[in-house]
Amino acid sequence: MHVQPVAAEGQGGKQALVLLIDTGPASGDRAPEVSGGDVASSERIRQLEAELRTTQDRLGSSRREHERSHQELRVANEELQSINEEYRSTAEELETSKEELHSINEELSAVNSELKDKLDDVASAHSDLQNLINATDIGTLFLDAKLRIKMLTPAVEQLFSVTDSDVGRPITDFTHKLAHDGMEREAAKVLRDLVPVESEVETRDGRWLMMRLRPYRTVDDKIEGVVVSFVDITSRRETEKRLRESEARYRRLFESMDEGYILAEVIRDHTGKAVDVLYADANPAAVRLVHIDFKGKRLSDVGGDFEPHWWMLPTRVLDSGRPEHAELFAKPLDRWFGVSFSKLDDSRVAILFQDISERKRHEAEREMMMGELNHRVKNMLAVVQSIASQTLRSSPDPADFVPAFQERVQALGQAHGLLTKDRWRRTDLRELADAVLGSFVDGQHRLVLEGPEVRLSPNAAITISMALHELSTNALNYGALASSDGTVRLSWELREDQEGQRLEVSWSEHDGPRVEAPEREGFGSRMLERGIAYELDGKVTLDYAPTGLTCRMSFPAERTLSHD
Repeated sequence: MHVQPVAAEGQGGKQALVLLIDTGPASGDRAPEVSGGDVASSERIRQLEAELRTTQDRLGSSRREHERSHQELRVANEELQSINEEYRSTAEELETSKEELHSINEELSAVNSELKDKLDDVASAHSDLQNLINATDIGTLFLDAKLRIKMLTPAVEQLFSVTDSDVGRPITDFTHKLAHDGMEREAAKVLRDLVPVESEVETRDGRWLMMRLRPYRTVDDKIEGVVVSFVDITSRRETEKRLRESEARYRRLFESMDEGYILAEVIRDHTGKAVDVLYADANPAAVRLVHIDFKGKRLSDVGGDFEPHWWMLPTRVLDSGRPEHAELFAKPLDRWFGVSFSKLDDSRVAILFQDISERKRHEAEREMMMGELNHRVKNMLAVVQSIASQTLRSSPDPADFVPAFQERVQALGQAHGLLTKDRWRRTDLRELADAVLGSFVDGQHRLVLEGPEVRLSPNAAITISMALHELSTNALNYGALASSDGTVRLSWELREDQEGQRLEVSWSEHDGPRVEAPEREGFGSRMLERGIAYELDGKVTLDYAPTGLTCRMSFPAERTLSHD
Protein backbone atom coordinates (compact mmCIF):
# COMPACT_ATOMS: atom_id res chain seq x y z
CA MET A 1 0.00 0.00 0.00
CA HIS A 2 1.31 3.39 -1.02
CA VAL A 3 -0.20 6.64 0.12
CA GLN A 4 0.59 9.86 -1.77
CA PRO A 5 -0.94 13.33 -1.33
CA VAL A 6 -2.74 14.69 -4.45
CA ALA A 7 -3.35 18.35 -5.22
CA ALA A 8 -6.72 18.64 -7.00
CA GLU A 9 -7.31 21.79 -9.04
CA GLY A 10 -10.40 23.82 -8.19
CA GLN A 11 -11.03 21.97 -4.95
CA GLY A 12 -10.28 23.42 -1.55
CA GLY A 13 -9.71 20.13 0.45
CA LYS A 14 -6.64 17.94 0.56
CA GLN A 15 -6.69 14.46 -0.96
CA ALA A 16 -4.38 11.47 -0.90
CA LEU A 17 -3.82 8.75 -3.41
CA VAL A 18 -3.63 5.32 -1.85
CA LEU A 19 -2.24 2.53 -3.98
CA LEU A 20 -2.61 -1.13 -2.90
CA ILE A 21 -0.21 -3.33 -4.78
CA ASP A 22 -0.90 -7.10 -5.00
CA THR A 23 2.18 -8.87 -3.76
CA GLY A 24 0.86 -12.41 -4.26
CA PRO A 25 -1.25 -14.91 -2.17
CA ALA A 26 -0.99 -14.85 1.55
CA SER A 27 0.68 -17.74 3.41
CA GLY A 28 -1.68 -20.44 4.65
CA ASP A 29 -4.96 -21.66 3.13
CA ARG A 30 -7.21 -19.36 4.96
CA ALA A 31 -7.14 -16.21 6.67
CA PRO A 32 -6.20 -16.16 10.24
CA GLU A 33 -8.90 -15.93 12.58
CA VAL A 34 -9.28 -12.78 14.17
CA SER A 35 -10.42 -11.85 17.33
CA GLY A 36 -13.36 -9.90 18.19
CA GLY A 37 -11.16 -6.90 18.30
CA ASP A 38 -9.99 -7.46 14.86
CA VAL A 39 -13.54 -7.71 13.48
CA ALA A 40 -13.83 -4.03 13.32
CA SER A 41 -10.48 -3.81 11.74
CA SER A 42 -11.46 -6.37 9.12
CA GLU A 43 -14.59 -4.51 8.40
CA ARG A 44 -12.48 -1.47 7.99
CA ILE A 45 -10.19 -3.33 5.64
CA ARG A 46 -13.11 -4.51 3.59
CA GLN A 47 -14.31 -0.96 3.33
CA LEU A 48 -10.86 0.14 2.39
CA GLU A 49 -10.61 -2.61 -0.16
CA ALA A 50 -13.95 -1.58 -1.55
CA GLU A 51 -12.84 2.01 -1.68
CA LEU A 52 -9.59 0.87 -3.22
CA ARG A 53 -11.44 -0.97 -5.90
CA THR A 54 -13.59 2.06 -6.42
CA THR A 55 -10.54 4.22 -6.56
CA GLN A 56 -8.87 1.82 -8.97
CA ASP A 57 -11.92 1.95 -11.12
CA ARG A 58 -11.83 5.71 -10.96
CA LEU A 59 -8.12 5.68 -11.66
CA GLY A 60 -8.64 3.46 -14.71
CA SER A 61 -11.41 5.70 -15.79
CA SER A 62 -9.18 8.72 -15.21
CA ARG A 63 -6.42 7.03 -17.10
CA ARG A 64 -8.70 6.32 -19.93
CA GLU A 65 -9.98 9.89 -19.75
CA HIS A 66 -6.38 11.06 -19.69
CA GLU A 67 -5.54 8.98 -22.71
CA ARG A 68 -8.65 10.15 -24.47
CA SER A 69 -7.85 13.74 -23.57
CA HIS A 70 -4.28 13.24 -24.68
CA GLN A 71 -5.58 11.84 -27.91
CA GLU A 72 -7.95 14.76 -28.31
CA LEU A 73 -5.12 17.12 -27.50
CA ARG A 74 -2.96 15.49 -30.13
CA VAL A 75 -5.79 15.76 -32.65
CA ALA A 76 -6.38 19.33 -31.61
CA ASN A 77 -2.69 20.02 -31.98
CA GLU A 78 -2.73 18.55 -35.44
CA GLU A 79 -5.79 20.65 -36.28
CA LEU A 80 -4.03 23.69 -34.87
CA GLN A 81 -1.00 22.91 -37.00
CA SER A 82 -3.29 22.54 -40.04
CA ILE A 83 -5.01 25.77 -39.14
CA ASN A 84 -1.64 27.40 -38.74
CA GLU A 85 -0.67 26.18 -42.19
CA GLU A 86 -3.93 27.53 -43.56
CA TYR A 87 -3.28 30.81 -41.78
CA ARG A 88 0.19 30.93 -43.28
CA SER A 89 -1.21 30.15 -46.75
CA THR A 90 -3.92 32.73 -46.20
CA ALA A 91 -1.29 35.25 -45.22
CA GLU A 92 0.61 34.51 -48.40
CA GLU A 93 -2.62 34.86 -50.39
CA LEU A 94 -3.35 38.09 -48.58
CA GLU A 95 0.07 39.35 -49.52
CA THR A 96 -0.53 38.39 -53.14
CA SER A 97 -3.99 40.00 -52.97
CA LYS A 98 -2.39 43.08 -51.50
CA GLU A 99 -0.01 43.25 -54.43
CA GLU A 100 -2.90 42.67 -56.88
CA LEU A 101 -4.95 45.29 -55.07
CA HIS A 102 -2.06 47.73 -55.38
CA SER A 103 -1.85 46.97 -59.11
CA ILE A 104 -5.60 47.40 -59.39
CA ASN A 105 -5.34 50.68 -57.54
CA GLU A 106 -2.73 51.86 -60.00
CA GLU A 107 -4.94 50.75 -62.92
CA LEU A 108 -7.93 52.45 -61.34
CA SER A 109 -5.87 55.57 -60.95
CA ALA A 110 -4.95 55.46 -64.66
CA VAL A 111 -8.57 54.74 -65.60
CA ASN A 112 -9.68 57.56 -63.36
CA SER A 113 -7.23 59.88 -65.09
CA GLU A 114 -8.45 58.75 -68.52
CA LEU A 115 -12.05 59.13 -67.38
CA LYS A 116 -11.28 62.63 -66.19
CA ASP A 117 -9.72 63.45 -69.58
CA LYS A 118 -12.72 62.00 -71.34
CA LEU A 119 -15.06 63.94 -69.13
CA ASP A 120 -13.10 67.06 -70.00
CA ASP A 121 -13.36 66.13 -73.69
CA VAL A 122 -17.09 65.51 -73.30
CA ALA A 123 -17.48 68.86 -71.56
CA SER A 124 -15.49 70.55 -74.33
CA ALA A 125 -17.49 68.74 -77.00
CA HIS A 126 -20.69 69.73 -75.24
CA SER A 127 -19.54 73.34 -75.20
CA ASP A 128 -18.60 73.11 -78.87
CA LEU A 129 -21.97 71.54 -79.66
CA GLN A 130 -23.78 74.20 -77.70
CA ASN A 131 -21.89 76.97 -79.48
CA LEU A 132 -22.50 75.25 -82.83
CA ILE A 133 -26.22 75.08 -82.13
CA ASN A 134 -26.27 78.73 -81.11
CA ALA A 135 -24.19 79.76 -84.12
CA THR A 136 -26.20 77.86 -86.73
CA ASP A 137 -29.53 78.99 -85.34
CA ILE A 138 -31.07 75.66 -86.37
CA GLY A 139 -34.03 74.56 -84.33
CA THR A 140 -33.63 70.92 -83.26
CA LEU A 141 -36.14 68.92 -81.28
CA PHE A 142 -35.35 65.48 -79.82
CA LEU A 143 -38.41 63.30 -79.18
CA ASP A 144 -38.66 59.79 -77.77
CA ALA A 145 -40.75 57.02 -79.29
CA LYS A 146 -43.88 58.45 -77.62
CA LEU A 147 -43.10 61.93 -78.96
CA ARG A 148 -42.12 63.22 -75.55
CA ILE A 149 -39.53 65.97 -75.45
CA LYS A 150 -36.02 64.75 -74.64
CA MET A 151 -34.07 67.89 -75.53
CA LEU A 152 -34.50 71.05 -77.55
CA THR A 153 -32.40 73.93 -78.86
CA PRO A 154 -33.21 77.60 -78.16
CA ALA A 155 -34.44 78.17 -81.73
CA VAL A 156 -37.29 75.70 -81.13
CA GLU A 157 -38.70 77.99 -78.45
CA GLN A 158 -39.44 80.53 -81.21
CA LEU A 159 -41.64 77.97 -83.01
CA PHE A 160 -43.23 76.04 -80.13
CA SER A 161 -44.50 77.29 -76.76
CA VAL A 162 -41.95 75.16 -74.88
CA THR A 163 -38.98 75.70 -72.56
CA ASP A 164 -36.32 73.44 -71.05
CA SER A 165 -38.62 72.76 -68.11
CA ASP A 166 -41.07 70.99 -70.45
CA VAL A 167 -38.71 68.08 -71.08
CA GLY A 168 -40.61 64.81 -70.69
CA ARG A 169 -43.94 66.18 -71.86
CA PRO A 170 -45.49 65.20 -75.25
CA ILE A 171 -44.85 67.75 -77.98
CA THR A 172 -48.50 67.42 -79.02
CA ASP A 173 -49.50 69.23 -75.82
CA PHE A 174 -48.01 72.51 -77.05
CA THR A 175 -49.15 75.08 -79.57
CA HIS A 176 -46.87 76.16 -82.40
CA LYS A 177 -46.52 78.80 -85.11
CA LEU A 178 -46.40 76.39 -88.07
CA ALA A 179 -49.10 76.51 -90.71
CA HIS A 180 -48.71 72.74 -90.81
CA ASP A 181 -50.42 70.12 -88.69
CA GLY A 182 -48.84 66.93 -90.04
CA MET A 183 -45.70 66.71 -87.89
CA GLU A 184 -47.16 64.06 -85.56
CA ARG A 185 -48.21 61.93 -88.54
CA GLU A 186 -44.84 62.35 -90.21
CA ALA A 187 -42.99 61.46 -87.00
CA ALA A 188 -45.02 58.26 -86.73
CA LYS A 189 -44.16 57.47 -90.35
CA VAL A 190 -40.44 57.97 -89.65
CA LEU A 191 -40.62 55.65 -86.62
CA ARG A 192 -42.49 53.06 -88.68
CA ASP A 193 -40.47 53.14 -91.91
CA LEU A 194 -37.14 54.39 -90.50
CA VAL A 195 -36.88 56.66 -93.54
CA PRO A 196 -36.15 60.40 -93.20
CA VAL A 197 -38.94 62.79 -94.19
CA GLU A 198 -38.30 66.29 -95.49
CA SER A 199 -40.79 69.02 -96.32
CA GLU A 200 -41.00 72.79 -96.63
CA VAL A 201 -43.49 74.34 -94.22
CA GLU A 202 -44.68 77.89 -93.78
CA THR A 203 -45.07 79.70 -90.49
CA ARG A 204 -48.04 81.83 -89.68
CA ASP A 205 -45.92 84.97 -89.93
CA GLY A 206 -44.94 84.19 -93.53
CA ARG A 207 -41.53 82.60 -93.05
CA TRP A 208 -40.54 79.29 -94.66
CA LEU A 209 -38.76 76.44 -92.90
CA MET A 210 -37.17 73.21 -94.08
CA MET A 211 -38.49 70.57 -91.65
CA ARG A 212 -36.50 67.33 -91.55
CA LEU A 213 -37.47 64.30 -89.47
CA ARG A 214 -34.94 61.51 -88.97
CA PRO A 215 -34.86 58.43 -86.71
CA TYR A 216 -32.92 58.94 -83.47
CA ARG A 217 -30.28 56.20 -83.46
CA THR A 218 -28.12 55.40 -80.47
CA VAL A 219 -24.50 54.35 -80.78
CA ASP A 220 -25.80 50.78 -80.42
CA ASP A 221 -27.96 51.35 -83.52
CA LYS A 222 -31.19 51.34 -81.53
CA ILE A 223 -34.12 53.56 -82.51
CA GLU A 224 -35.22 55.58 -79.52
CA GLY A 225 -37.21 58.38 -81.08
CA VAL A 226 -37.20 61.11 -83.72
CA VAL A 227 -34.98 64.14 -84.37
CA VAL A 228 -36.85 67.10 -85.87
CA SER A 229 -34.84 70.00 -87.26
CA PHE A 230 -36.05 73.35 -88.60
CA VAL A 231 -33.91 75.45 -90.96
CA ASP A 232 -35.08 78.91 -92.04
CA ILE A 233 -35.13 78.94 -95.86
CA THR A 234 -37.08 82.16 -96.35
CA SER A 235 -34.14 83.94 -98.00
CA ARG A 236 -33.42 80.93 -100.16
CA ARG A 237 -36.99 80.69 -101.37
CA GLU A 238 -37.05 84.41 -102.16
CA THR A 239 -33.76 84.00 -104.03
CA GLU A 240 -35.14 80.98 -105.88
CA LYS A 241 -38.24 82.96 -106.79
CA ARG A 242 -36.16 85.83 -108.13
CA LEU A 243 -33.95 83.33 -109.91
CA ARG A 244 -36.96 81.65 -111.52
CA GLU A 245 -38.31 85.00 -112.62
CA SER A 246 -34.90 86.01 -113.93
CA GLU A 247 -34.51 82.65 -115.66
CA ALA A 248 -37.94 83.03 -117.23
CA ARG A 249 -37.05 86.51 -118.49
CA TYR A 250 -33.73 85.35 -119.89
CA ARG A 251 -35.34 82.19 -121.26
CA ARG A 252 -37.83 84.34 -123.15
CA LEU A 253 -34.96 86.50 -124.35
CA PHE A 254 -32.93 83.37 -125.14
CA GLU A 255 -35.75 81.93 -127.23
CA SER A 256 -36.87 85.18 -128.88
CA MET A 257 -33.51 86.77 -129.72
CA ASP A 258 -32.53 86.92 -133.37
CA GLU A 259 -28.92 85.96 -132.66
CA GLY A 260 -27.98 82.34 -132.25
CA TYR A 261 -26.80 81.30 -128.79
CA ILE A 262 -24.97 78.04 -128.13
CA LEU A 263 -23.46 76.36 -125.06
CA ALA A 264 -20.50 74.34 -126.31
CA GLU A 265 -18.17 71.86 -124.61
CA VAL A 266 -14.70 71.35 -126.06
CA ILE A 267 -13.79 67.70 -126.74
CA ARG A 268 -10.10 66.82 -126.33
CA ASP A 269 -8.10 63.70 -127.13
CA HIS A 270 -5.82 61.85 -124.70
CA THR A 271 -3.06 64.42 -125.27
CA GLY A 272 -5.32 67.35 -124.38
CA LYS A 273 -5.59 68.57 -127.96
CA ALA A 274 -9.00 69.90 -129.02
CA VAL A 275 -10.49 67.67 -131.71
CA ASP A 276 -14.20 68.46 -131.65
CA VAL A 277 -16.91 70.46 -129.94
CA LEU A 278 -20.20 69.30 -128.39
CA TYR A 279 -23.21 71.63 -128.66
CA ALA A 280 -24.90 71.05 -125.31
CA ASP A 281 -27.71 73.57 -125.81
CA ALA A 282 -28.89 76.12 -128.36
CA ASN A 283 -31.72 78.59 -128.73
CA PRO A 284 -34.26 78.37 -131.59
CA ALA A 285 -32.53 81.18 -133.49
CA ALA A 286 -29.32 79.13 -133.66
CA VAL A 287 -31.13 76.19 -135.25
CA ARG A 288 -33.02 78.53 -137.55
CA LEU A 289 -29.87 80.32 -138.73
CA VAL A 290 -27.95 77.17 -139.68
CA HIS A 291 -30.98 75.03 -140.63
CA ILE A 292 -29.55 72.12 -138.60
CA ASP A 293 -30.81 70.73 -135.29
CA PHE A 294 -27.43 70.21 -133.63
CA LYS A 295 -28.41 70.34 -129.94
CA GLY A 296 -26.71 67.52 -128.04
CA LYS A 297 -24.52 66.64 -131.04
CA ARG A 298 -20.86 66.95 -131.84
CA LEU A 299 -19.78 69.08 -134.75
CA SER A 300 -18.32 65.99 -136.41
CA ASP A 301 -21.76 64.31 -136.18
CA VAL A 302 -23.56 67.22 -137.84
CA GLY A 303 -22.03 66.41 -141.20
CA GLY A 304 -19.93 68.38 -143.60
CA ASP A 305 -16.26 69.28 -143.65
CA PHE A 306 -16.27 72.16 -141.16
CA GLU A 307 -13.12 74.24 -140.80
CA PRO A 308 -10.87 73.70 -137.72
CA HIS A 309 -11.50 77.24 -136.48
CA TRP A 310 -14.94 76.12 -135.28
CA TRP A 311 -13.30 74.15 -132.42
CA MET A 312 -9.90 75.86 -132.23
CA LEU A 313 -11.31 79.29 -131.31
CA PRO A 314 -13.53 77.96 -128.44
CA THR A 315 -10.49 76.06 -127.14
CA ARG A 316 -8.35 79.19 -127.20
CA VAL A 317 -11.00 81.16 -125.32
CA LEU A 318 -11.37 78.30 -122.82
CA ASP A 319 -7.61 78.18 -122.19
CA SER A 320 -7.01 81.94 -122.04
CA GLY A 321 -10.27 83.00 -120.39
CA ARG A 322 -10.43 86.05 -122.68
CA PRO A 323 -13.52 86.56 -124.89
CA GLU A 324 -13.00 86.82 -128.63
CA HIS A 325 -14.98 87.93 -131.67
CA ALA A 326 -14.39 86.73 -135.19
CA GLU A 327 -16.06 86.57 -138.59
CA LEU A 328 -15.94 82.94 -139.67
CA PHE A 329 -16.92 81.15 -142.86
CA ALA A 330 -18.71 77.79 -142.75
CA LYS A 331 -17.96 76.04 -146.00
CA PRO A 332 -20.58 73.26 -145.65
CA LEU A 333 -23.25 75.95 -145.13
CA ASP A 334 -21.71 78.44 -147.58
CA ARG A 335 -22.42 81.15 -145.01
CA TRP A 336 -20.53 83.82 -143.09
CA PHE A 337 -21.15 84.28 -139.37
CA GLY A 338 -20.14 86.95 -136.87
CA VAL A 339 -19.26 84.91 -133.76
CA SER A 340 -18.48 85.96 -130.17
CA PHE A 341 -16.91 83.43 -127.77
CA SER A 342 -16.84 83.78 -123.97
CA LYS A 343 -15.80 81.32 -121.25
CA LEU A 344 -18.47 80.03 -118.85
CA ASP A 345 -16.50 77.50 -116.78
CA ASP A 346 -13.58 75.11 -117.13
CA SER A 347 -15.20 73.10 -119.93
CA ARG A 348 -17.95 75.23 -121.49
CA VAL A 349 -17.96 78.20 -123.83
CA ALA A 350 -20.89 80.47 -124.72
CA ILE A 351 -21.16 81.22 -128.43
CA LEU A 352 -23.25 84.13 -129.72
CA PHE A 353 -23.48 84.43 -133.50
CA GLN A 354 -25.47 85.92 -136.35
CA ASP A 355 -25.59 85.38 -140.08
CA ILE A 356 -23.57 88.09 -141.81
CA SER A 357 -23.56 86.48 -145.26
CA GLU A 358 -25.68 89.27 -146.73
CA ARG A 359 -23.49 91.92 -145.19
CA LYS A 360 -20.34 90.20 -146.42
CA ARG A 361 -21.88 89.99 -149.88
CA HIS A 362 -22.74 93.69 -149.74
CA GLU A 363 -19.22 94.47 -148.61
CA ALA A 364 -17.78 92.39 -151.43
CA GLU A 365 -20.14 94.07 -153.88
CA ARG A 366 -19.22 97.46 -152.49
CA GLU A 367 -15.53 96.70 -152.85
CA MET A 368 -16.15 95.36 -156.31
CA MET A 369 -18.37 98.31 -157.15
CA MET A 370 -15.77 100.76 -155.93
CA GLY A 371 -13.17 99.06 -158.02
CA GLU A 372 -15.57 98.80 -160.92
CA LEU A 373 -16.63 102.41 -160.47
CA ASN A 374 -13.04 103.53 -160.45
CA HIS A 375 -12.43 101.48 -163.55
CA ARG A 376 -15.66 102.63 -165.18
CA VAL A 377 -15.08 106.28 -164.44
CA LYS A 378 -11.72 106.06 -166.08
CA ASN A 379 -13.24 104.14 -168.99
CA MET A 380 -16.20 106.49 -169.26
CA LEU A 381 -13.94 109.49 -169.34
CA ALA A 382 -11.94 107.77 -172.05
CA VAL A 383 -15.18 106.85 -173.88
CA VAL A 384 -16.54 110.39 -173.59
CA GLN A 385 -13.23 111.75 -174.76
CA SER A 386 -13.22 109.30 -177.66
CA ILE A 387 -16.86 110.13 -178.51
CA ALA A 388 -16.06 113.82 -178.46
CA SER A 389 -13.01 113.39 -180.68
CA GLN A 390 -14.76 111.08 -183.15
CA THR A 391 -17.89 113.22 -183.24
CA LEU A 392 -15.84 116.32 -183.84
CA ARG A 393 -13.93 114.69 -186.69
CA SER A 394 -17.13 113.33 -188.27
CA SER A 395 -19.00 116.66 -188.02
CA PRO A 396 -18.13 118.94 -191.01
CA ASP A 397 -20.00 121.78 -189.38
CA PRO A 398 -19.05 122.56 -185.75
CA ALA A 399 -22.70 123.39 -185.11
CA ASP A 400 -23.59 119.70 -185.70
CA PHE A 401 -21.11 118.57 -183.03
CA VAL A 402 -23.13 119.55 -179.95
CA PRO A 403 -26.42 117.68 -180.66
CA ALA A 404 -24.57 114.58 -181.91
CA PHE A 405 -22.31 114.53 -178.88
CA GLN A 406 -25.25 115.08 -176.49
CA GLU A 407 -27.22 112.18 -177.98
CA ARG A 408 -24.33 109.79 -177.57
CA VAL A 409 -23.65 110.90 -174.02
CA GLN A 410 -27.38 110.51 -173.22
CA ALA A 411 -27.29 106.93 -174.51
CA LEU A 412 -24.34 106.28 -172.28
CA GLY A 413 -26.27 107.80 -169.37
CA GLN A 414 -29.31 105.57 -170.01
CA ALA A 415 -27.16 102.48 -169.75
CA HIS A 416 -25.67 103.77 -166.52
CA GLY A 417 -29.16 104.46 -165.19
CA LEU A 418 -30.22 100.85 -165.72
CA LEU A 419 -27.07 99.59 -164.03
CA THR A 420 -27.50 101.92 -161.08
CA LYS A 421 -31.06 100.64 -160.55
CA ASP A 422 -29.72 97.13 -159.96
CA ARG A 423 -26.64 98.30 -158.03
CA TRP A 424 -24.31 97.64 -160.93
CA ARG A 425 -24.80 93.90 -160.68
CA ARG A 426 -26.76 93.07 -163.81
CA THR A 427 -29.15 94.51 -166.43
CA ASP A 428 -31.86 92.78 -168.41
CA LEU A 429 -31.19 92.98 -172.15
CA ARG A 430 -34.86 93.66 -173.01
CA GLU A 431 -35.06 96.55 -170.53
CA LEU A 432 -31.83 97.94 -171.92
CA ALA A 433 -33.15 97.76 -175.50
CA ASP A 434 -36.44 99.45 -174.49
CA ALA A 435 -34.58 102.23 -172.72
CA VAL A 436 -32.15 102.92 -175.57
CA LEU A 437 -34.53 102.48 -178.54
CA GLY A 438 -37.63 104.01 -176.98
CA SER A 439 -36.51 107.56 -177.69
CA PHE A 440 -35.92 106.75 -181.39
CA VAL A 441 -39.12 104.82 -182.19
CA ASP A 442 -42.48 106.64 -182.19
CA GLY A 443 -44.62 103.49 -182.05
CA GLN A 444 -44.27 100.03 -180.61
CA HIS A 445 -45.29 98.46 -183.94
CA ARG A 446 -42.09 99.75 -185.53
CA LEU A 447 -39.86 97.95 -182.98
CA VAL A 448 -39.82 94.18 -182.54
CA LEU A 449 -37.83 92.64 -179.64
CA GLU A 450 -37.40 88.86 -179.52
CA GLY A 451 -35.30 86.72 -177.23
CA PRO A 452 -35.08 84.95 -173.88
CA GLU A 453 -34.34 86.63 -170.57
CA VAL A 454 -30.68 87.55 -170.52
CA ARG A 455 -28.88 89.30 -167.65
CA LEU A 456 -25.94 91.37 -168.82
CA SER A 457 -22.88 92.23 -166.81
CA PRO A 458 -22.21 95.96 -166.21
CA ASN A 459 -19.47 96.13 -168.84
CA ALA A 460 -21.56 94.30 -171.42
CA ALA A 461 -24.61 96.50 -170.72
CA ILE A 462 -22.68 99.73 -171.38
CA THR A 463 -20.98 98.38 -174.51
CA ILE A 464 -24.18 96.95 -176.00
CA SER A 465 -26.17 100.08 -175.11
CA MET A 466 -23.64 102.24 -177.00
CA ALA A 467 -23.83 99.85 -179.96
CA LEU A 468 -27.66 100.00 -180.00
CA HIS A 469 -27.51 103.78 -179.77
CA GLU A 470 -25.22 104.01 -182.77
CA LEU A 471 -27.43 101.63 -184.76
CA SER A 472 -30.58 103.59 -183.78
CA THR A 473 -28.97 106.92 -184.70
CA ASN A 474 -27.89 105.52 -188.06
CA ALA A 475 -31.39 104.06 -188.67
CA LEU A 476 -33.00 107.36 -187.76
CA ASN A 477 -30.77 109.31 -190.16
CA TYR A 478 -30.30 106.90 -193.01
CA GLY A 479 -32.19 103.69 -192.41
CA ALA A 480 -35.58 102.21 -191.52
CA LEU A 481 -36.46 104.81 -188.91
CA ALA A 482 -35.96 107.60 -191.46
CA SER A 483 -39.28 106.66 -193.08
CA SER A 484 -42.70 106.34 -191.54
CA ASP A 485 -43.14 102.71 -192.59
CA GLY A 486 -39.75 101.35 -191.59
CA THR A 487 -39.35 98.81 -188.79
CA VAL A 488 -36.49 97.49 -186.72
CA ARG A 489 -36.23 93.92 -185.43
CA LEU A 490 -33.82 93.20 -182.57
CA SER A 491 -33.42 89.54 -181.63
CA TRP A 492 -30.99 87.56 -179.47
CA GLU A 493 -30.35 84.00 -178.42
CA LEU A 494 -27.80 81.85 -176.59
CA ARG A 495 -25.94 79.25 -178.65
CA GLU A 496 -23.33 76.62 -178.06
CA ASP A 497 -20.35 76.17 -180.37
CA GLN A 498 -16.89 74.68 -180.14
CA GLU A 499 -15.71 77.69 -178.16
CA GLY A 500 -18.52 77.44 -175.60
CA GLN A 501 -21.72 79.36 -175.00
CA ARG A 502 -22.18 82.67 -176.90
CA LEU A 503 -24.75 85.46 -176.99
CA GLU A 504 -25.88 86.17 -180.56
CA VAL A 505 -27.59 89.57 -181.19
CA SER A 506 -29.12 90.51 -184.55
CA TRP A 507 -30.24 94.02 -185.69
CA SER A 508 -32.41 94.02 -188.84
CA GLU A 509 -33.98 97.03 -190.59
CA HIS A 510 -36.92 96.71 -193.01
CA ASP A 511 -39.04 98.96 -195.26
CA GLY A 512 -36.72 101.89 -195.06
CA PRO A 513 -34.86 103.88 -197.76
CA ARG A 514 -32.54 102.03 -200.06
CA VAL A 515 -29.27 101.31 -198.31
CA GLU A 516 -25.85 101.77 -199.78
CA ALA A 517 -22.52 100.96 -198.19
CA PRO A 518 -20.75 104.10 -196.94
CA GLU A 519 -17.77 105.33 -198.87
CA ARG A 520 -15.74 105.72 -195.68
CA GLU A 521 -15.94 104.20 -192.21
CA GLY A 522 -17.68 106.51 -189.76
CA PHE A 523 -17.57 106.76 -185.99
CA GLY A 524 -20.51 104.39 -185.52
CA SER A 525 -18.90 101.64 -187.54
CA ARG A 526 -15.59 102.02 -185.76
CA MET A 527 -17.28 102.08 -182.33
CA LEU A 528 -19.23 98.93 -183.14
CA GLU A 529 -16.38 96.89 -184.47
CA ARG A 530 -13.56 98.08 -182.24
CA GLY A 531 -15.47 98.76 -179.01
CA ILE A 532 -17.22 95.39 -178.98
CA ALA A 533 -14.02 93.58 -179.87
CA TYR A 534 -12.00 95.42 -177.22
CA GLU A 535 -14.49 95.44 -174.38
CA LEU A 536 -16.21 92.07 -174.80
CA ASP A 537 -13.95 90.12 -177.15
CA GLY A 538 -16.93 90.11 -179.53
CA LYS A 539 -17.38 89.94 -183.29
CA VAL A 540 -19.46 92.33 -185.49
CA THR A 541 -20.70 91.77 -189.00
CA LEU A 542 -22.40 94.62 -190.98
CA ASP A 543 -24.45 93.73 -194.07
CA TYR A 544 -25.55 96.82 -196.10
CA ALA A 545 -28.29 95.13 -198.10
CA PRO A 546 -30.42 97.47 -200.27
CA THR A 547 -33.54 96.47 -198.29
CA GLY A 548 -32.01 97.39 -194.96
CA LEU A 549 -28.97 97.16 -192.74
CA THR A 550 -28.33 93.94 -190.85
CA CYS A 551 -25.86 93.92 -187.94
CA ARG A 552 -24.88 90.67 -186.27
CA MET A 553 -23.00 90.75 -182.99
CA SER A 554 -21.54 87.68 -181.27
CA PHE A 555 -20.22 87.70 -177.66
CA PRO A 556 -18.71 84.99 -175.42
CA ALA A 557 -21.17 84.34 -172.61
CA GLU A 558 -18.49 84.41 -169.92
CA ARG A 559 -17.63 88.03 -170.83
CA THR A 560 -21.22 89.16 -171.35
CA LEU A 561 -23.61 87.47 -168.90
CA SER A 562 -23.95 88.33 -165.23
CA HIS A 563 -23.14 85.46 -162.83
CA ASP A 564 -25.07 86.81 -159.81
